[in-house]
Amino acid sequence: MEPQKLVSIHQILGCVHSVILSFSLLCIEMNFVIGTGQRHRAVKLRPIVWPLGRDKTAALPALHALSDADNTGRFAGKRKARWWKVFQEADQDIITVLANLGTSEPPPADTMAAIEKLICRLYVRITSITTVKGLGWWLFLKKAGPIGKTSTNTSCLTVRIIPANYRAVVWNNDIVHNPQLPSPQKFGWKLKDNQ
Repeated sequence: MEPQKLVSIHQILGCVHSVILSFSLLCIEMNFVIGTGQRHRAVKLRPIVWPLGRDKTAALPALHALSDADNTGRFAGKRKARWWKVFQEADQDIITVLANLGTSEPPPADTMAAIEKLICRLYVRITSITTVKGLGWWLFLKKAGPIGKTSTNTSCLTVRIIPANYRAVVWNNDIVHNPQLPSPQKFGWKLKDNQ
């Protein structure tokens, strides 16, 4: 497929910025057009995407899905800026796993372990802790935070990762016409009144 020369996206919601960024590698030039009428401007994405590189750009939708940035912008009190800092400092194995989130159901064990490591770094920037159980114990000993608000066991974390995996499945199929998506019920959502 030959890349498009220029794509301009008008009036998009903030929750899809990272998804659009990840697909901007398909185009030679892509712009966000922000504002309306006479009060608008185009933001070029190439200066944002190219320094990140292909791997980190491909991982953006999963980071967005995992951080719940489209809902609350936080994961037990961790805001977007903290997620971004941890993402920028993440090891290549974590970036690779994030880029692959949404490519299988359920996420494989190595994906779960790498995301658990990312969550540990979200709460303790420089650490050798790699499990949320270890993180919970560390937070308890240091009295470093509200332990009840932190997912301190793998089951709690899994409940967060499975829906994020589904969002990544949907976003990974954004450029597919009429994608055949799995049922959201397999990913933690429940029907209410058959809806």
